[in-house]
Amino acid sequence: MIPFKFNGNWETELHLEDLTSLQSDIFFEYSKDLKEKLLRNVVDIVIFESYDDEPDPTREQLSTIKFIQENEKLLLDRIFDEVKNVTYPFMKKLMDNEEYWFPEIETTKDLEKALGIISIYILKDCKDNYSFFSINFNASWDDEHGFSILFHKDKVIGTDEGCSFDIEKICEEAGLDYENYSYKYNHWDKNIFEFITPNPKYGKLKPCQIDANESLPYRLIRNGLEETFYVHISNGAIDINHNAYSSSLLACAMYAENLNLVNFLIQKNTKNFNDVKFNLSRVKDINIKNVVTAYLTNANIPF
Repeated sequence: MIPFKFNGNWETELHLEDLTSLQSDIFFEYSKDLKEKLLRNVVDIVIFESYDDEPDPTREQLSTIKFIQENEKLLLDRIFDEVKNVTYPFMKKLMDNEEYWFPEIETTKDLEKALGIISIYILKDCKDNYSFFSINFNASWDDEHGFSILFHKDKVIGTDEGCSFDIEKICEEAGLDYENYSYKYNHWDKNIFEFITPNPKYGKLKPCQIDANESLPYRLIRNGLEETFYVHISNGAIDINHNAYSSSLLACAMYAENLNLVNFLIQKNTKNFNDVKFNLSRVKDINIKNVVTAYLTNANIPF
């Protein structure tokens, strides 16, 4: 076993000798890169970061990674039990009971007929000093979406299609309030009004910090922080045609009913019109409607 060492990359690789046996060619015909990694006993892992400035995974996440490496055979047993005794019977009620979809599996060795491992998610949510994690597969009975099993140590918490996992089940298992959890998850960056810079330890931004930087211009507009917005435009930190989440700065300024920012963006000759036509029908301020309509007309943009 090659021990895992974090290097600042939250999407990285983990050396596994047993779980990588789930590598049958039937599951990787169009995923040659994944197949090559599995042949090297390597699996892609995604470590879900906490929403803070801490540059490293949590102690619980590192303990979980070590647990996975040290308990591969145990996890294969749990996967086998879940697929044979729970998933197969359930799915056979929904589909034709064809051997193509449900190859016979009598031992963990046979699992390679039913599953091809894709990745492992190491979640930030934890209980009793270990994080929850999800193992994601291509599956014989669902070649379009795949299959995932959510674990806490060697306990199966739930299953899902694709690379999905049930947050409500995690909250129930960990004793968390789901509504409060969901709110924090979706609003963690609401009070961040400056660009986040990389922690010097690795010189890299965490994925959530990259997202926060991409969405910063919209937060500045929504909160009426015009001066900060103007400064970042003038120093080039924000592109006048900034486009994240398929929405333009002009559309955001319109939605915020901020005539000053609408005029500013038009004077700067923004050419990103994403969502502008949609928001034009929702704007109540007649001055904003008139200014934007004239700008779209001059730019020969149909609306």
